[in-house]
Amino acid sequence: MKRQVLLVLGLLLFPASSRASEEHIELNYGSTYINIFGPGGFSSPPVHETVFGRQGLVARLLSRTVDLSQREADTPESIDATLLVSESEDDLVLIQIIFAPGHPRQDEFVTLEGSGDSTINGVCRVLFATECNDTRVLNGMQFAVPTEQQLSAEAPQAVSALGQPNVNFGSPGEISETSFYIVGAPEHVKLPPLPVAADELRAAPLSDIIEGVPVGSEPETDAQPSQPDEEGAAPPTAVGTPWFVVHCTAFQASDEQIAKAVRNLRSSGKRNKGYVWVNSKGELLEVVELSDRRELATRTESTPYCPLLATKARPLFINVEMHYFCSERNSVAATDAQYKGVIEFYKKAKQIYGAMNVTSHRHVDRGIAGAHTDPPAHTFSFDRLREQFEAAGIGTNDVFFLSSAQQQKAAKAEHKHFFPPDVAVSLQRGTDDCQ
Repeated sequence: MKRQVLLVLGLLLFPASSRASEEHIELNYGSTYINIFGPGGFSSPPVHETVFGRQGLVARLLSRTVDLSQREADTPESIDATLLVSESEDDLVLIQIIFAPGHPRQDEFVTLEGSGDSTINGVCRVLFATECNDTRVLNGMQFAVPTEQQLSAEAPQAVSALGQPNVNFGSPGEISETSFYIVGAPEHVKLPPLPVAADELRAAPLSDIIEGVPVGSEPETDAQPSQPDEEGAAPPTAVGTPWFVVHCTAFQASDEQIAKAVRNLRSSGKRNKGYVWVNSKGELLEVVELSDRRELATRTESTPYCPLLATKARPLFINVEMHYFCSERNSVAATDAQYKGVIEFYKKAKQIYGAMNVTSHRHVDRGIAGAHTDPPAHTFSFDRLREQFEAAGIGTNDVFFLSSAQQQKAAKAEHKHFFPPDVAVSLQRGTDDCQ
């Protein structure tokens, strides 16, 4: 059965020099759903060009799926895959293809390494049994973005009202100012009707996309993408109580696939997606050694997004990533074992960093345009986590512990960003202090 289709296009024609907008990209068209995930972000030159180039991964995958949708006989029954895109230690591009559990090809795990063009062609051969070099089908398309009124709606209503986007940059399953809808196309391209009222969208000039500035996003800064510290450089020193930050990965993959993916990330030397991933069994899969204070996984710690605060925030945030398909658009939740795994990791981290405040990625990055909002409150309970902390003999009275009610509060770009995070979660309005 084909998916309900809502079409979004964003940043497809980015010049290679423009800044990558997100570390998650959802491409959803017809029977194709592809989650492009950058474990270390998309800022390194080879990865950025591969993903966002004029003939990059997003543009070519979307072009191929649009083209196939015009020729039903050639359209595969379904594609449901996650692409983990990172830079290998040889400055090449590493792409891991993981098919979703339940998909006919769920047992496949494909690793591609090479130049950007060769890896993109490799992805197309695996997904479509052909290369995808022709992006002309995208020419002449017209674009729109959600209105401010629609974006101000509380999730998950905003998601249910607008449906799943075709290409969405931001928190998986959520609509944001970096979502672009295709609302018109050349006559030879037949697009399904858009189940969105016209007054819920506003025009997005193609020049905005070509120039690499998503409508509604923050302007470019002179800050350079953060790079791993030089070998042997002293790690930054933390001042103040550390923050134990809970994340979730937001894509489907089995525990066996994730174990392979983490091994590849370790062997390629990639960082910046948390210290460990906690699989469905609660097992801790180490990505980076816990003692390394240079690890980061939030926008507050990232130089391109938060240049004024990143170096202060980085040594204070201890990031743990639960692996499950967390999203505002589905009900997949953390397992009982993952709650226990998070507590186990907290105990390990406490031996190095002492008692820590406990919070979420959503809380830490609130107010930064396009920031992630994981884990969704309906998929993970901080109240339950606190109860289990106390049952395990871990005191919570002398530190801040985010409540489930606080996690449910909106996280919009117009909210004031706080560092350290606002323990009152007061949702004040104000200028983004990261810039």
